[in-house]
Amino acid sequence: MGLINYLEPKKAICVALMSVAMTIAFQGCSSDNDSSPLATDTTANTAPIANAGVGSKVMVGTEVVLDGSGSFDDDGDELVYTWSISQKPIDSLAALDEPAAVKPTFTADKEGVYTIDLTVNDGIDDSEPDSVTITTGVDWEAENHSGEDLSYLDLSLGIFTTANLSGTDITGTNFYQSHLQGADLSYAYFYPGYTINESAACLDPPQHMFTGADLTNADFTGFDSGNPGAGPSGYILCEGNTQWMSYSFQGAILAGAVFNDAQLDSVDFRGADLTGVEMNPVYLQRTNFTDANLSGATIVRSYGGGYPPGSFTGATMIGASITGDFWASSFDGADLTDGSVQMTYLSWDVSFIGSTLVRTNITISSGGDEIDFTDADLTDATVTITGPTIIWSNTTCPNGTNSDNNGGTCVGHL
Repeated sequence: MGLINYLEPKKAICVALMSVAMTIAFQGCSSDNDSSPLATDTTANTAPIANAGVGSKVMVGTEVVLDGSGSFDDDGDELVYTWSISQKPIDSLAALDEPAAVKPTFTADKEGVYTIDLTVNDGIDDSEPDSVTITTGVDWEAENHSGEDLSYLDLSLGIFTTANLSGTDITGTNFYQSHLQGADLSYAYFYPGYTINESAACLDPPQHMFTGADLTNADFTGFDSGNPGAGPSGYILCEGNTQWMSYSFQGAILAGAVFNDAQLDSVDFRGADLTGVEMNPVYLQRTNFTDANLSGATIVRSYGGGYPPGSFTGATMIGASITGDFWASSFDGADLTDGSVQMTYLSWDVSFIGSTLVRTNITISSGGDEIDFTDADLTDATVTITGPTIIWSNTTCPNGTNSDNNGGTCVGHL
């Protein structure tokens, strides 16, 4: 006997109507129509991924720009960034300028290691934190490190302004892009014959050199670059198989530096600023000054063994003074305007092809096979040459005439 039979007639009708309504409601909830207002989204949220960028090494005092733009959310949700510095050197006052920015900045004010953490949020979940590490070069400004063993250290991006590094062992030491203005490197030495790898020796930047360093007014008195010899012996043949490089100052700033009594063998000064440098006297051989600025420099070559001093091709040497035996050297394309060239005891050819020797005082004597002035400009130069054969070809003579119009010579037109 059903329940409806026990109810009064009016109550039975109400129960029946409620039963029908509930049936309709439940059928609506079970509908597969997602557009129904009663349907719900049960898809789980995916947490975003934080990317704090790539670490780097910088010089003390550098403003570091962080980069969290590599962070992402698979759901495509907009991200909120939260940066924090979790590690920094003692006494550092480093602080993020905008901790909620995609690319905040801070100043690495002290020598050491900085660890910066990044967390991103997609409006629902936080990401796992990601970290980036920023390290600085050493800050040895005005410090005394005389006589220390600095060999094979990575001292790149360091500050050595007015530091005392005299008598140090800098074999294989990396001073890449360091600041050494006024540093004392007198009698610092480089032990020859150690093994270096090709990528470090020949590519830019070398990993153990002064490439790009600021060495304004540095004192290299007595500096010994080492002697790589004529073959490998641990050195790599660079410069298109024409020169063995033992030490690199490529692109360095050496204005006012002193190399008196230095031994420079197979040193790379390509593109360096050597304005006003003093090398008096200097042991010089197989050294590359191509495209360097030697304006106002004084170079007195005392001796160079059995190899020529090197190349000055394309160098700017305005007002420079060059004295000594520069046999087998190239000054092609160099600008020696208002300079002084005093060469003696030449045992091989010297080339000035395409060079500018305007108002230059040139004295060349004793030995040598040929002096080549092809395409050179000797306007108002003072020229005294005895001994070697001179090649005059399309040469602008000191009196302004062209050698080709003078019977192929500037003799009588000096």
